[in-house]
Amino acid sequence: MRLSDFGNIFLSIFKHIEDNLTADGYIISGVNTGITLVDAYPDSYTIKNIKYRNDSTGATDEIVLPIISVEQGTPINIEPFELGESNNKLNYPIFVTLFSENKMQNLQLMGILKTLLLNKEINYYDYDQSFENPPTSGTLILEDFRMLPIQFTQEENPVLRWGVDIEFKLNRII
Repeated sequence: MRLSDFGNIFLSIFKHIEDNLTADGYIISGVNTGITLVDAYPDSYTIKNIKYRNDSTGATDEIVLPIISVEQGTPINIEPFELGESNNKLNYPIFVTLFSENKMQNLQLMGILKTLLLNKEINYYDYDQSFENPPTSGTLILEDFRMLPIQFTQEENPVLRWGVDIEFKLNRII
């Protein structure tokens, strides 16, 4: 299956977040320890099943805090890179949402995400070459980074209180 730049960019940023959190000791699991990392904003059924780690029973439909969701944003823009060039700049928006157990955990995870997104190079992995072991095929440039701390209100699940929406764009010359 050919993923194209769109699939490769999404999987590259997901891998970047997962690899860096794991390397820094924030085990990605969502079962008994660590951070739950998901590839889309939780749907309404999943939101109802979000639990504090201490309240988790281990049921398969539970999703345990803290949670980081990564998803593609809109619009995806393609614009000329340089006058007279045939290359274009693909501008790919990403939304990351953080759901935390409390304010301090929220602030801690905000700092961790800021560091791994802004201070560490984001490799572009070519999953079209190999899905199991994708080669690095360049670097993605991050721009327009914004963090929007939010307090979830009027949610069906009372454990949802602290969060952050993170928006940015990844650029790749195609």
